[in-house]
Amino acid sequence: MLYIVFNGRWNAHNKYVDHEIKLLMVHKDIKFLDLVDKIHNLLNLNRNLVSINILFDVNMGTSKGMKIESDMDLEAYLIENNTKEDLRNCPLIVEVIEKNQTMALSRTTSIAATTSASNATSRKKTAASSSAYSGTNSTSSRASCMATEGGQEVQSPLTVLPSMGIEDLRVNHMFKNKEELKSALSRIAIKKHFQYKVKRSCSLTFWAKCIDENCEWYLRARSSKTSSYFRVIKYKNFHSCSLNHKSTDNRQASAKVISDCIKEKIRSVNPLPNKEDWNTPDEIKEDRIKPPEFKVKPGRPKKRRGEGIGDYAKRGRRKDSSIE
Repeated sequence: MLYIVFNGRWNAHNKYVDHEIKLLMVHKDIKFLDLVDKIHNLLNLNRNLVSINILFDVNMGTSKGMKIESDMDLEAYLIENNTKEDLRNCPLIVEVIEKNQTMALSRTTSIAATTSASNATSRKKTAASSSAYSGTNSTSSRASCMATEGGQEVQSPLTVLPSMGIEDLRVNHMFKNKEELKSALSRIAIKKHFQYKVKRSCSLTFWAKCIDENCEWYLRARSSKTSSYFRVIKYKNFHSCSLNHKSTDNRQASAKVISDCIKEKIRSVNPLPNKEDWNTPDEIKEDRIKPPEFKVKPGRPKKRRGEGIGDYAKRGRRKDSSIE
């Protein structure tokens, strides 16, 4: 059994803190390349876009530990691991490195862009040239992320997603802007019958927590000064709140969310070839009041605003139509 820590940061004393934990079962004779494959699968990483550094924390506080790069290194670690009664005293630290950057800027999946800028600065002779290079590098990284737009690879560490049709979120999911992220999160909250509140929201950050202050569920996303894209950097998808906080009367069922649902339905069935396939007025009314995929009954003002926004966005105004 291996104690894997990831998605954290190094503090000033060379201690790896604020990390997440997973356990990995391995054979005692496992080889280094097999371990790399297992860690990629465990953390849902795409090997075409990222590589990993595996470190053994020796708890000396003088460095980041011993890097494991071969079968011999791994064998030495396993021998040390077998002597420990508590697995927490012998963790394996996994750092993620993005392959699409021109320089190998090593960082964990939760370290901010400040770390990347610092590493780039150390490779330049002057502060001015270093700053320019760092900006160019950041822009090329963002452009590479944008190139994945429309892709639905769940395991991709950096995936740009639409707000519609998402079953759940993961760390490193990206959205075009904050509104797309909020729309996707609202739809997930409605489907799973929970409610959240926004703790902080600005042009660079978005932080949401469960409506119950004692619940462990939370989400954090971040953008950069050079892009409107928002990336999920922290996401604890676990609710420890009471069932009393879960109901069908959901505050996230706003007029904007309802209108998006209606637009999708109109777009998916229009035009219809046969008159017999058209929905009857009663079916349309029931479908709009209570969309079957959500089972949420919004208030009348929200419902009316949502219907109006959805119809106008797809069909335009009735008086402008040439066919009555």
